[in-house]
Amino acid sequence: MSSVKIIYYIIQIGFIIVLVSFLGSNAGIARDEDEKKLTDSINYEWTLYGSGEKKFANNIIFLREGRKSDGLVLVSPETFSKRVVFSFEIMPLNCLTVINVMLSASNSADDEALKIPYNYSGDLKFWLFGVKGYLFEFGNSSENQFPQLRKLPGNGMLAKTVENLIIPGTFNKIEVGRNLSRFWLSINGKEVFKVIDRDKLDQGSIALRIHGSFAEPGSCLLRNFEISKR
Repeated sequence: MSSVKIIYYIIQIGFIIVLVSFLGSNAGIARDEDEKKLTDSINYEWTLYGSGEKKFANNIIFLREGRKSDGLVLVSPETFSKRVVFSFEIMPLNCLTVINVMLSASNSADDEALKIPYNYSGDLKFWLFGVKGYLFEFGNSSENQFPQLRKLPGNGMLAKTVENLIIPGTFNKIEVGRNLSRFWLSINGKEVFKVIDRDKLDQGSIALRIHGSFAEPGSCLLRNFEISKR
């Protein structure tokens, strides 16, 4: 093979590497922009319930319960199908902050859009006894508990593990997912559990709730939200 051809092939390979790198970089930028838009949408369009405060700066949502709060809850204005993945990053600002995510939440056997009383205090009781859906809980070591999934209404345990992977004071990557009858939770890239509910519920809203322990308010930072409808 002549030296001219070798140089030609080297140039071609270099061009391909640059092109792939450029496309990957652009894809990353597009994904970052989508995450920024969704975080902005969650801040302005999702309804906040409970006693406390919410702030928004630098594309980060800050939540902090008030004293004697029953919890702070963000609820989506739309419903999502039985194929949905909800991911975000959360930094608990103390080790007493417990996190709940609700998927496929609705009020009735007819799977109506979720209706929440205007004076809802943010407590867990409303979800346990007033809603159909799936309740994920994690970051709950301060309550001597572990990551778990319960089916609502009631307290039907679908999954529970013995590892608490949430680290206070740093951002933790969370993925809560549903694909028809399959449900899973991943924390910081590790699948915590995967479970099947054969008597599955229908579509519904997404909600995210924090609360503190031992009468101490829960607080956190939230960023980089993604919702994919599979």
